[in-house]
Amino acid sequence: MFRRTLTAVSLAVLLASHTIADDGQPSHLRNETLIVARIGDSNAFTAYSKHSGKWSTHAFAEGATVFPVMGKTLAAFQVAGDSVAELVAIDKNGVWRTQKLPTAGSRTCTPVIGSDVAAFSIDGTVYGFSGLTGSWDAAALPGPPQVAEDFAMVLSDDHICVFSGFTGSWAKSPALTVTK
Repeated sequence: MFRRTLTAVSLAVLLASHTIADDGQPSHLRNETLIVARIGDSNAFTAYSKHSGKWSTHAFAEGATVFPVMGKTLAAFQVAGDSVAELVAIDKNGVWRTQKLPTAGSRTCTPVIGSDVAAFSIDGTVYGFSGLTGSWDAAALPGPPQVAEDFAMVLSDDHICVFSGFTGSWAKSPALTVTK
């Protein structure tokens, strides 16, 4: 419990340190590779990547409440609304990557962020995103994910499942239970 609280406080401090909102200047978040900003009062965001040297834009559904959360090489979005149908993240190259959910629904999708990975736990599935590879992968897991710098991990009764930021995919350990 203490570790989660410390992580949440650290994340809040980290995000606050990246927010610039002086009068007359646009509010934005930034990390080592990306700058992310909301476009006016709309539900559209724009992102700049120092790797690609380009800006790109994504519009979220009207009526959704959207907030970017930054890692070191990615941004993932907390999305809440009556009909949330996809997860959204930006990789280190500034490419917007979406993951369709099996069904649209009234929900809040909140990422757990590491430096290079984001993980979402939704309806018995954990979705992992790699800011390094720009790829999503999903696994039916009990959640919630524990996130470190470059991997997310979910412990089940007899397995450890790991999402790697380097591969952009989940891997499941052999059975770890001891039978007598």
